[in-house]
Amino acid sequence: MARLTVPSVLTSPRDDAMQLYKAFKGLGCDKAAVINILAHRDATQRALIQQEYRSMYSEELNKRLAKELSGNLEKAVLLWMCDPAGRDATLVRKALSGDVIVATEVICSQIQYFKQLYHSMFGVYLEHMMITKRAHLAAVSASYHSMYANSLKKAVKSETSGPFEFALLTILQCAENPAKYFAKISSCGYWEWQDDVLPDRALTTINNMNYKLDAANVKLNNMKSTMDAIILERDRLKERVDGLKALKNSEANKARKLEEKVLNMKIVIMISWAIFIGFVAAILMK
Repeated sequence: MARLTVPSVLTSPRDDAMQLYKAFKGLGCDKAAVINILAHRDATQRALIQQEYRSMYSEELNKRLAKELSGNLEKAVLLWMCDPAGRDATLVRKALSGDVIVATEVICSQIQYFKQLYHSMFGVYLEHMMITKRAHLAAVSASYHSMYANSLKKAVKSETSGPFEFALLTILQCAENPAKYFAKISSCGYWEWQDDVLPDRALTTINNMNYKLDAANVKLNNMKSTMDAIILERDRLKERVDGLKALKNSEANKARKLEEKVLNMKIVIMISWAIFIGFVAAILMK
């Protein structure tokens, strides 16, 4: 099973392109140098290397690799240089001329997207590979069983054989449960290919970002708690202010009533003095 190991410190795509060009020079290709570079780069990095190589040397890196390498190493490296979808298209391109099993499994995994990509790469439409939508195929299979008391898969097995039988059964199984089918198949090593495993530094970056996110969430929750406490204290202060205003109004009413009483008492005293003085004056005049 292929696994990608990316070194912790990477050279730039430009430096990688220069090192590859250097490996191609001389009497023979330095295969170890080529493998050491390309086998330790993910799909994104390999694409950048191809761009830099094309820009610097006006030549496609894949074509140069095909010239310098041979045999299984050439096949493996050229497949490795593709992105996952492009690798699918390349495999099917070769498989359609001989191995229908590989072609069927690849196409059934991502039929619509794959058809578009295949046409863009090779200029050929896969119209003979047109497959009804998965939901419709599942409904057809159920209806067939209901109408004829026999499963559609059994009918296919009894009426067909060879690669055509395999293709039809694969399509039906993908229609019913594609995840279950691809988890069980072991007919070709392609499905064991693993590409673009995250390097340690990427995992470290993700973990750091998750840690910062968790810390930000904790800080946000603390800010919410603080805000709730401030709002509660504000409401309490508002109640106290309202109470003080009510008390002030009450005291003001009491003071006003007291002033009115004092004023009334002054008037009574003045009238009493006036009567008393008038009474004394009347006595003295007799």
